[in-house]
Amino acid sequence: MRFSKPLAAAAAAIAVVTVLALVTTGCGSAKVPTSAQSASAAAAVASAAPGVVASAMAPQPTASATAWTEPTAADITRALSAGGFPVSHVIVYTSSTDPNGLLGRPGGYASKTAWVDRRAVAYDARTSGLSYAMTLGTDLKADPGGIDNGGGVEVYPTAQGAEKRCAYLSAFQGGPVGDGYDWTAGCAVLRLSNYLTPQQAKAYQRAFEIAATSD
Repeated sequence: MRFSKPLAAAAAAIAVVTVLALVTTGCGSAKVPTSAQSASAAAAVASAAPGVVASAMAPQPTASATAWTEPTAADITRALSAGGFPVSHVIVYTSSTDPNGLLGRPGGYASKTAWVDRRAVAYDARTSGLSYAMTLGTDLKADPGGIDNGGGVEVYPTAQGAEKRCAYLSAFQGGPVGDGYDWTAGCAVLRLSNYLTPQQAKAYQRAFEIAATSD
């Protein structure tokens, strides 16, 4: 293999440095080359191929920090629970258990959860005249992941997808099949029961926005 003159010269100079290091190094202990020897060797390499030396000595790029990834619906739900919200009976849906048939499909969400908030169930129980246990049991049997029971999160591949979904859901607010509250943050949609008070819902919203947009 033939080298260009600068590379050949650099190789020769580096060989000199290598020999110098070998000569000054014993088997049992290492002898540090004198400053004069080191300076001479460095000068030889630099004069032989300054461009090569400059390239070798230039700071090398370091690996960038791990890119932030969008949290899943399960991640956000865990953050809400850790934040003190009464989240229970959590359902993490899969493409085969999603009642809407949207998970993982074109135009649909990438992940989805639903949960029970005891305050929503308690309100439902008071207004229906049933006990808490009977109300919860009936709701879980009739509609296990129903937003009326508490809330849920959907995460989309894009923020535009989340905004489109939120606009669609908002059209049903106040109706018999609509959510009580719907908000977006990043690529996620928060859905909450109409049985929660506005103050309770706003507390959820603040925590949701942090969980959905923070790494």
